[in-house]
Amino acid sequence: MIKAKTSPYLKGGKPAHRSQLVNENDHTIVNTFGAEYRGLVNYYLLAGDVYKLSRVRWVMETALLKTLACKHASTVSKMAARYKAKIDTPDGTRTCFEVRVERDGRKPLVARFGGQPLKKKRNAAVTDRYLGILTSSRRSE
Repeated sequence: MIKAKTSPYLKGGKPAHRSQLVNENDHTIVNTFGAEYRGLVNYYLLAGDVYKLSRVRWVMETALLKTLACKHASTVSKMAARYKAKIDTPDGTRTCFEVRVERDGRKPLVARFGGQPLKKKRNAAVTDRYLGILTSSRRSE
């Protein structure tokens, strides 16, 4: 599962930039990576071994930073220092990467990558719909 989830972000076994996102603005790049990561983590939070997604997080984070570095003709470490932010969550203070777009008279647009703990959600409620009992009037012997 881990190999399948990391493979779109790897090239030659290493995290690589995503060339299709290089021409987008920084907010869009971080928002795209953040949405993909959040969706994956939220899906696997019910699993007992959600901590194994730390490898996926590292690969996606490195690919994000390499994409931003490629766009700005800079280095990964400079991009990490530029976009690093600390946010308060119910699980404490978390480090993430954040891009803010200030707007006149409105709240700023915020795109985030990371900031989610990879801990199993113990109090999650699974709501499966009851489909009823399927019966057939025909019998075959």
